[in-house]
Amino acid sequence: MQRLPPPSRPRCLLVDADDSFAQILAGIITPHGFDIKILGEPFAALLELRARRYDLVLFDLSSKDGDAAFVLDRVRTEMPAVLEHTVIVTTNPLVASEVSVGVPVIGKSDLAPLMRYLTL
Repeated sequence: MQRLPPPSRPRCLLVDADDSFAQILAGIITPHGFDIKILGEPFAALLELRARRYDLVLFDLSSKDGDAAFVLDRVRTEMPAVLEHTVIVTTNPLVASEVSVGVPVIGKSDLAPLMRYLTL
């Protein structure tokens, strides 16, 4: 009898330059069955999204530079299907409103809305 490989777990790409906060988010997400990959650099995330499929993408826009916004714009242009399972995490909702990619936004101070994205 041939054994089937175990079912793959859903994958989450977490893009956050703040490693401490990224670890907090990973701790919240992992118990929901996700395999987590953390990247601190938005351009590395763009390369990763071109190479692999993720079930959930959490993108922190709290940094001062415009790299994250630029990368999200590239994702919107090159691979719009990725935005269907992308959530912006930010301390500043005004920054998120400037990025017109049409994805949900959650605040770092209130992660409760994140829970609805953790059930597949």
